[in-house]
Amino acid sequence: MYDLIVVALTGLIAWFGFVFGVMPVTVFGLEIFAAFTAGVLLHEAVGGLLAWLLQITLGAFMPDASFQGIAVGLSFFVIVWGTMVLLRFLYHPDDLTITDAVQDAEPLSAIERTAGIAAGAATGFVTAGAFLVTFSMLPLPSFLLPAPARMFFDAGSVVLRAAGRFQPDAEEGHSLVADGEPATRGGGGVGPTTSEPWVDLDKDGVFSESDRWHDSDDNGTFNESIGFIDVDGDGTRRIGLVEKYSTGVWNGTFDRMEVAPTLAANETHSEGVARRRGLPPATEGSPSANQPKPVPDDDF
Repeated sequence: MYDLIVVALTGLIAWFGFVFGVMPVTVFGLEIFAAFTAGVLLHEAVGGLLAWLLQITLGAFMPDASFQGIAVGLSFFVIVWGTMVLLRFLYHPDDLTITDAVQDAEPLSAIERTAGIAAGAATGFVTAGAFLVTFSMLPLPSFLLPAPARMFFDAGSVVLRAAGRFQPDAEEGHSLVADGEPATRGGGGVGPTTSEPWVDLDKDGVFSESDRWHDSDDNGTFNESIGFIDVDGDGTRRIGLVEKYSTGVWNGTFDRMEVAPTLAANETHSEGVARRRGLPPATEGSPSANQPKPVPDDDF
């Protein structure tokens, strides 16, 4: 479904480029990318303040509400799409009447139309990416959220990484805002370890193919234990926006992201956590082996 949205928006705005030329669609593309970048860089700070205000005003009436998740999504939506609407009304009011604009369009040369198609397609892809990221923040059932791992045209991850380049924090050439603290290749064993972000959709306490997850180390399989570079030295892996978008979890609650100390030889992540806590290791079939793991707070 979401691949169709990407194709439709890309084709639609490419058609606008064919009709109106390269300049209008290029301006629109720059504006929406600027608005999206502002949302990427500011939504957590604004969302944190908004969550605090919601907690103070509504906490007594809604004690179980996830104000952080609500505030983050609302802040992103207002910053990105509020900025776009404001720019359209302030600087391009004539563009809002499409029928009249098409009728008044001046004849264009073949070169202008070709350049307009290319610029329009790029703008459409960016616009589709902004829509996908916004949809991933909505309180929808998980099966209705974008699933980048199963998409042919994952515009959301592309625009998140592009916007994250404007945040100065980076490690190994990757934006910490977009990609999080980088996972080391080859799994854990040296330095701090954690699991890849995942959401237990079937509520069975263990990872299965029906669950949503993000392949942080790009090896094609889910890993319970991956090493990572602890850039800020706080002992917790910083989660990137691409990972939050892929899992559809923007309020920092994952099923297992606990950081364990350096693992002994042939020791799994769960065994390392049990050793650190002074607990006996969970054996296959034991009750503790099938229980959901504690959920620590993520580092935003």
